[in-house]
Amino acid sequence: MMLQWIVTVVLTPFVLLPLFPRQNVGFTVRLLIVIGAYVGSGVMILIYLRARKVSHSAAAVVVNITAFLDVVLVFVALLVWPKYIPDLFWIFPILVIVIANRFGYKESIAAAVGLSTLYAITIVARLNAGIPTRTVIGDTLIRVVFLLLIALATAFISQRERRERRDARIL
Repeated sequence: MMLQWIVTVVLTPFVLLPLFPRQNVGFTVRLLIVIGAYVGSGVMILIYLRARKVSHSAAAVVVNITAFLDVVLVFVALLVWPKYIPDLFWIFPILVIVIANRFGYKESIAAAVGLSTLYAITIVARLNAGIPTRTVIGDTLIRVVFLLLIALATAFISQRERRERRDARIL
């Protein structure tokens, strides 16, 4: 949940200042977007804190819903501004790492393949943006391979740590 706030604070200047995407969007609309992000994050934190008082599983459900909403927001941004924000890809390895730490190999690989597929579909829209096709496809494939490697490595490390904790508890 802290990552949600960090990302919101870091992205605020980029939304308020018309740096990118360079489109004719008024300051009032950009300010409403920022206020909406802060209100949304605040509401999710309050729901999380209330759910945590009930149980850890209820809090985990809130965290999963928040992560799902973040993924939806990233894909909407990629579909709306594909030639301006293709580098939102760095969010996907973070999501795969979180999934690998919470679950296992199957889930992290499924998430990596699903996110990579959706990312590749949204990036194909850049082909008409004046960027050579080879560059776009090569960049996308490299990022997908790195994401799959991150998923495998993180799942392996988290599984190993679980085994070591279990062995230490047994001893």
